Amino acid sequence: MTEVAILERSFGEIAALTKRATRGAGYAWGACEDASAATEWLSRYGLPGVDVLSQALSTRAQPPMARVTIGEPWTAADGTHICPLMAGAALTDHIRHAADDGGITILGLRSPLLTVGCVGVFGEAIDRCYQLEWNEIQIEVGRERCLIKGDALDLSNSSTDKFKCTKIDAAPPHDIPLCPARPSIAAAHWSHLEQLASQTYAPATVASRLSGAGPGDG
Repeated sequence: MTEVAILERSFGEIAALTKRATRGAGYAWGACEDASAATEWLSRYGLPGVDVLSQALSTRAQPPMARVTIGEPWTAADGTHICPLMAGAALTDHIRHAADDGGITILGLRSPLLTVGCVGVFGEAIDRCYQLEWNEIQIEVGRERCLIKGDALDLSNSSTDKFKCTKIDAAPPHDIPLCPARPSIAAAHWSHLEQLASQTYAPATVASRLSGAGPGDG
């Protein structure tokens, strides 16, 4: 059995790297902020936030936004699976409708756990609870809540054909799970994000080196 190298990183380090890595993957700064917040939120609840963001950024193809029609399932304009960050942004814009018509359904979504992180951050900000469902798993988020039901193996699915968001009434749980201050992360996923982040760095020039940005000429 191959041993997986594990690193420990603080929540601050996770938030900083994921924001820059998402920018390096070509996303606008607004989506980078969402990615950073969602990844940190997942990590605080002991979920593989860094792993799933690395998975989501492994392809440069960013599918077009969903066709958003209230009361009908959302789909990508070209029939592919929707980007989880785009889906998260659209859900938080239209989530007030999640209590209508049985919730909001997305047909075709990549890395669904990352969208869960986006909704979790939003739910805590507005003090509301939501249930997210795909395959054989349900997750209740919001109001300091992250309650997982179903097959945990589905958490890291690279995609799902059907994802549903529903508003629910739920009080904060009495026992909020505490996560380590420095979550464990697969070294390969962290390295992948570092590679993406490095694409945002400006190349060194003679002028920058001489001004102190790097080793200058003696």
